[in-house]
Amino acid sequence: MTAQLSIDSPITFAKATHQDLELMTAWWKERPHIVEFWDNSPEMWQNCYDYLHGKKDEFDYWIASYNGVPFALVMSSSITEYVTEQTAKGNAQNWFAFIPKEGLIVGFDFMIAEPAYLARGLAPQTLKSFMEFLSSTHPEIFGFYIDPEVDNTKAVKAYSQAGFEIAGTYTRDCGTHKDAPHYAMIRFA
Repeated sequence: MTAQLSIDSPITFAKATHQDLELMTAWWKERPHIVEFWDNSPEMWQNCYDYLHGKKDEFDYWIASYNGVPFALVMSSSITEYVTEQTAKGNAQNWFAFIPKEGLIVGFDFMIAEPAYLARGLAPQTLKSFMEFLSSTHPEIFGFYIDPEVDNTKAVKAYSQAGFEIAGTYTRDCGTHKDAPHYAMIRFA
């Protein structure tokens, strides 16, 4: 087992830019532990590419660094806004039932991309730090949402350690992991 890291300096977050495209491509497409659970569909990559070139659709992409070294990616979006828009269009999805009706809920996708940083205790701390970071600039945040695949037991454990609780289970209906069961996990701010 790999030794836990002592978090003696802050984990920092910066919005990804076009300069991060090569790094993010390597993380997303070349790391087996990422490819196994992440959406690599053309639509997802177009969303990422567009964001890195100044056109935001749904997500903000954040690079997490520890001691100045990029090691993780967090994607964030307003789940409240997305649920409201899609429901108004008649596109309600099965996981919407797990989203609290009050307050702003921010959704995450999260990866520790650099293998040297896996199994070191950084995932819960990174998520906690990111939630504190977002809450400090957006005090209206009511809670956070993340939806790992049920089979991704390491992620489920890390998210639980970061304070997320399982609200329910649903089957994804889009992306490269369509038909895979996922947990809907919530943490209140």
